[in-house]
Amino acid sequence: MIPKQKPNGRWHLRTSPWMIIGSVIILLIVVVVFATQNYSREKQYMSLILAEKGAVIAKAIEAGARTGMMGMMWGGSQVQKLIEETAQLPGVLYITVTNRDGLVQASSNREMIGMLNTHPT
Repeated sequence: MIPKQKPNGRWHLRTSPWMIIGSVIILLIVVVVFATQNYSREKQYMSLILAEKGAVIAKAIEAGARTGMMGMMWGGSQVQKLIEETAQLPGVLYITVTNRDGLVQASSNREMIGMLNTHPT
């Protein structure tokens, strides 16, 4: 920047266009870096929240089934009904209970019972 005096006695700073372009590029890089970091952080938070929500739903189903089994002799159909009712809650897409081999024992989608689970655990 080279200061020049105008005819009326005031000083005028002359800025190079390259300086403005460089500043804009630096600002753009900073914004992109911050946006990327924010996206990564939000993705981690969302994964944590969804995992906690899934754990709470699983514990609620377990507690409901355990309570029901204490009072009367529950079988697979009562557990299936409990899962179907729980899957109707807002924010729950589906619930599937599998054994260690991935065979579906109970599911909110009755058609999946007896099939191998194709969703990652």
